[in-house]
Amino acid sequence: MSSRGLEVKIIVYSAILTALVFGATMVAMEIPATGGYFNLGETMVYTSAIIGGPLVGAIAGGIGSSLADIYSGYGNYAPGTLLIKGIEGFIVGYLFLYLTRKGSKWIGTYLLPIIGIVDAGLYWLGTQYLVGEATFYVFSKAVTFHVGVWFWALVSLLLAIPAIYFYAKSDIEGLTITYSIIPGGLEMILGYYLYEIIVIGLTPQQAGTEVPFNFGQMIIGLFVALYLAKALREAGVRVL
Repeated sequence: MSSRGLEVKIIVYSAILTALVFGATMVAMEIPATGGYFNLGETMVYTSAIIGGPLVGAIAGGIGSSLADIYSGYGNYAPGTLLIKGIEGFIVGYLFLYLTRKGSKWIGTYLLPIIGIVDAGLYWLGTQYLVGEATFYVFSKAVTFHVGVWFWALVSLLLAIPAIYFYAKSDIEGLTITYSIIPGGLEMILGYYLYEIIVIGLTPQQAGTEVPFNFGQMIIGLFVALYLAKALREAGVRVL
């Protein structure tokens, strides 16, 4: 493909995927403790990055998500979202291309143990520092649940399942997508935690109440993108 053709393709994909990220982010539930909201935007941020690459992932993730913040009345989050989701999309897209070029032996040999260590570390951090009550609104009705050991055990299990499953099947593309999404998702979670403390002015405890919801966004996005992005790429819907 010529450089001109690639530029046009990037512009077209960026426009379409930005709209899709915006739409997915609008499917949301308010989190009263932080003034933020749980949403399904990660499903399309990850998909955009996998089929579009780092530049398209950054544009669609950052602009689509921040526009959704503004439209939904969460304008105080929009600057942070532009940066956080933009970096998230770039990380996922970049890692997908990088790991694809590294090859199957490198991915299967070195990254599975690393994911296991990260997963164990997340479980320890969650059970030590992020337990308590969490509340969100569904159709204006408050729903509260207890975030305890069970929750972090479930998070660890759900993050481990795709890696183990695709490794057992020798599905290198599935492994590559999984390994690309997890670092991007962790950047998003840490980014919002710091943004809420530094910019919004929340205490670490208040900001921490949104972390379990952001893990939920990451996991839902991971499972959706694993199959949606794979299907689209197999159908030839991709930039690179």
